[in-house]
Amino acid sequence: MRTLVQWLIPWLILTVAGFAQPFGGAWAAGSTPQALKEALNLTDEQITKLRELRKAEWDALTPIREQLRANRQAYREKLEAGADPAEIGRLALAGRDLRRKAQEVRESYRKQALAVLTPAQQSALAKLEEAAKLMPAVVQARALNLISGPGIGLGPGLGRGRGFGLEAFLDEEVGLGAGPGPLGWRGWRR
Repeated sequence: MRTLVQWLIPWLILTVAGFAQPFGGAWAAGSTPQALKEALNLTDEQITKLRELRKAEWDALTPIREQLRANRQAYREKLEAGADPAEIGRLALAGRDLRRKAQEVRESYRKQALAVLTPAQQSALAKLEEAAKLMPAVVQARALNLISGPGIGLGPGLGRGRGFGLEAFLDEEVGLGAGPGPLGWRGWRR
């Protein structure tokens, strides 16, 4: 279990950092994904290749995203206008096909990214994937103050001073629970 947690922490840090940044995560601007580099023993060349693949994937998905956006807008407009159900159905099916196409593109680039890794690195990645399955339990344990430490949850998080777990929700600055905010002293409780 301890080894699993050791693999989970770097993954959690990268995931949370990625949510806080625009596309590409915290290291997209040129810094190194240090935790992942150490966990998988990646070389600088591998990181460069993985970044190139990610950018190529983003570029390949751009026209699909634009088509999906246009499709969703047309679907909403037709639905609100009470258009012919067959026309609405065609738009829904076209949206489904576009999402499938995007998934195929993502999977193609994922396979290419996996091919950059050595067998030992792929084995380490499998352990990371296994540890990632525990992420909901870890987040919930942090929210209930069962797990402490750096990263997400209670207390300092990612160098920003505070986490974004239960403490942030109870913080009077947010206005929930602990202080007099728009929802009062017990805002998040039933």
